[in-house]
Amino acid sequence: MHKNQFLTTIMTEFYASMHRIENDNFDLFRNKPENERNFDAARHVGFSSFFFDNYDQFYTTYALFNDQASRDLFIKLILFRLLGHNHVNVNGRRWSDIEKGIEQVNQYSKGKSDIKANILGLDLHHFEKYPYLNQTIDIDSVDLNIVYGDVLGQYLYDRDGLKICVEPGDVVIDAGTCMGETTTFFAAAAGEDGFVHGFDMLPLHLGLTQHNLDQNGFKDRANIVGFGVSNTTQGGEVKPDLSNPTINPSLTINSNGGSLPTITIDDYVARENLTAVDFIKMDIEGAELSALHGAVETMKKFKPKLAISIYHLYEDYVTIPQFIKGVCPFYDFYLDHYTIFDQETVLYAIAKD
Repeated sequence: MHKNQFLTTIMTEFYASMHRIENDNFDLFRNKPENERNFDAARHVGFSSFFFDNYDQFYTTYALFNDQASRDLFIKLILFRLLGHNHVNVNGRRWSDIEKGIEQVNQYSKGKSDIKANILGLDLHHFEKYPYLNQTIDIDSVDLNIVYGDVLGQYLYDRDGLKICVEPGDVVIDAGTCMGETTTFFAAAAGEDGFVHGFDMLPLHLGLTQHNLDQNGFKDRANIVGFGVSNTTQGGEVKPDLSNPTINPSLTINSNGGSLPTITIDDYVARENLTAVDFIKMDIEGAELSALHGAVETMKKFKPKLAISIYHLYEDYVTIPQFIKGVCPFYDFYLDHYTIFDQETVLYAIAKD
């Protein structure tokens, strides 16, 4: 498909979708029910301006994907950003599906966690003997995070016989541990022969991640590091602290420098004398491109599988895949998406045989 055909396809789908009404397609966790039929004009106009100014770059990204399902999903994501939930369903998933996942997860809730912290106004709960792979784990988190992390398989690509995920024995870099449920899932998946290096810069996140690892006997499978990952190494490492009740999953790294503690993945790999890196996950609120700049030598040397969030900034759709391809042309690219709105889009990359 030529870039002009790409734009024609977008516009054809755009006008068709304008006359389509989608139901059960509104996230009631993050939004008020009374806004279900609202159209956020300012938000959609902002993306429209960016897209039409840069559609040729969107086409370049589109052409990088190695399967039609990823290319089709990319178009759906563009249309959703243009038109919103009233007119575009991204991936066939509905809010009722999310609610079923929440019910499934809450079968294992034992009530509020002893750790007094909340995320977006929700108290942490303690989930006990939650089935994961061929084992059970205990987690202090919120139900929706476990739904995305396990029930919907975030950071696990599985399509048409291709799987990109953490496997037994993998050495994993988890950039952005937040509450630690994903870090714990990674430690369980990597097994006794694998190891997880988890990075976060907030003391509460570090403490909660360590707590979730410890209560599952995974202390020897992970190293939790008090730095954010970026393109520079600066500041001193922060320590875990469970006393601050505020969980902030949206903390961003100041790209102009400052006092926030950061480290490059390349520097960390050298510091720890790592002899393998098999999987890198990044969900760091728009700092992914900076972190990738600081991981080039690691990617070139070890060719790890990648699971990189590309939804935080409009330009992430363009800059992140093209940067990776530019420095590491040996990667094949795939795309998946885990919500019914425009967050949690993950770019997967795997080195060609």
